[in-house]
Amino acid sequence: MINSDIYQRAAFIRGHFINQVAFIEKMMEYFTAFHFCRDRERAMEMVDFLTGDRFVSFESKRNVFELVLEHHFKEVYNSNKEYRSFLTTIQNERNKLAHLTVLIDEQSIDDFVHKGSIYLIKFGEKTKGIEYSKSHVDDIMYKVNVVAEWVKDLVENNNALSELT
Repeated sequence: MINSDIYQRAAFIRGHFINQVAFIEKMMEYFTAFHFCRDRERAMEMVDFLTGDRFVSFESKRNVFELVLEHHFKEVYNSNKEYRSFLTTIQNERNKLAHLTVLIDEQSIDDFVHKGSIYLIKFGEKTKGIEYSKSHVDDIMYKVNVVAEWVKDLVENNNALSELT
């Protein structure tokens, strides 16, 4: 059934994207914590208490991460403007993918069958929704995957991951 295929496609896109964002967020936390504290226990405490999900938003973590890069890793900061701009895109896309619902109507079914697009919409709205075409999905998946690799490399190159795990 087409509805099931649409939901499966949406679940795959959301699952992969949000999982990668969670990874990026954790890597930014490790990088920032290890920058300020080389003691494993204290760095982990900083991640748990200060940058953990309870108190600090993704946007705030991104801002602190970028400030650390700008002030202490100027070459990395200046040479990775594209990846830093991807972080903003990723943050916005994450919010849409996490909070909007899948739209199922005649037009969205037709677009799914003919173009592979899915639509997300705010619950209760009657508008067309936000289209996630194949090219848009490919674009955001590319961005989230390259940024995940970039922040992982930053953590590894700063020896933070080996020290913290």
